Amino acid sequence: MDIKKSAESFGVKKILYGIGIVVCVLIVFQAGMFVGFRKAEFSFRGGDNYYRAFEGGNRNKGMMGGFFDRKPFSNAHGAMGEIISIQGNSIIIEGVDGIEKEILVMNDTVVKKLRDTIVLSEVSVGEIIVVVGAPNDNGQVVARLIRILPPPPDFIGQGTSTESVKKFTAKLATSTKSQNIK
Repeated sequence: MDIKKSAESFGVKKILYGIGIVVCVLIVFQAGMFVGFRKAEFSFRGGDNYYRAFEGGNRNKGMMGGFFDRKPFSNAHGAMGEIISIQGNSIIIEGVDGIEKEILVMNDTVVKKLRDTIVLSEVSVGEIIVVVGAPNDNGQVVARLIRILPPPPDFIGQGTSTESVKKFTAKLATSTKSQNIK
């Protein structure tokens, strides 16, 4: 009887609530650790695969295996950049950071161009895309959504954005020189 009364007492209830809150906080913390570890693991493997493919070998150089030469973690759950190659269900893009990323397009991947849903065969090299997806163990992003961005606006109405900026800066440079001569 005394055990039942003590279990129902206010102090024991406070202790049990406190233990429950601590357990919930620890579960949330562990979930965060799992997600962070997964992202770091993907970025690490992606970096190793990149350096192996484009630097021609293992990155283990010097003291600490080249640890201090590494760049910050890449964005593991998506990518943005210009399409440089399409082969089967794989898209290679050059990201805004200048690093090439491989995007895997699955049967359930949604591809959007403006408001329209399109198929992969309608996507072409040179288009700018934003990809939302999940990493796999091979350093690739498995796409869930691919959005094709409209081309950048013309600068002074002359061709593509990059070409028009070059033309404009060339015109500006020549006009500045001619004004200095007069």
